[in-house]
Amino acid sequence: MDNNKLNNPIIGDIKKALVYINSDLNRLIKEIKPRNNIPGDCNFPIILFCLTSIEFLGTLCFDDSTDEQRSKKYIEKYFIDNKSKELIYKFGILNFVNIFRNGLTHNFYVKHGFGIQRKSREILFLNRENKFILRTNKFVNSFLKSLSSFEEELKNNNFQDEICRRYLKLINDDNKKFNVFSSKVSIDNFTVKAANASTSSYNLCPSAANVDNIYD
Repeated sequence: MDNNKLNNPIIGDIKKALVYINSDLNRLIKEIKPRNNIPGDCNFPIILFCLTSIEFLGTLCFDDSTDEQRSKKYIEKYFIDNKSKELIYKFGILNFVNIFRNGLTHNFYVKHGFGIQRKSREILFLNRENKFILRTNKFVNSFLKSLSSFEEELKNNNFQDEICRRYLKLINDDNKKFNVFSSKVSIDNFTVKAANASTSSYNLCPSAANVDNIYD
């Protein structure tokens, strides 16, 4: 392998991110024990962190225009738990991403009466009220297994080149209205740039809709 690739700071940053993702999720799952009919299982932050991590990695892996498509492709390619993936396929991967990821991010609850919980045998199941429920631990474990597949592919030079290209586009593309990673962002305009991340959440951040030229 090229020594320059071994010392590539972008690949180093991504590997470091994988360590944090893996460590955080493992600690959340192992140290926050599920309880019966008592609030505080932290299903919301656990699943949200897991799904946003999938979106981040999907953005590095695929050139599709929408976050949903990139997350969909990440699940299709890297999830290796066939039974879990089969149930997500049956549900519809795009529906799954839109309802759980976007519902949690933009509404702070799961859309349309779908739910999340810690205890069940399957990754997705229908409850007594005929509503789909996502099992937190099962989904996180499937995602953690997928990280091994991703890390294995990350050893490939061609894949590293693709990852670096997308990573640089992510942090340098001035057309990305919610880009808060770029070194060009100063303290003076950081607040405006950060507000752009809430483009579809005016109901949660109404002041963002009243700022002139906020997306310039």
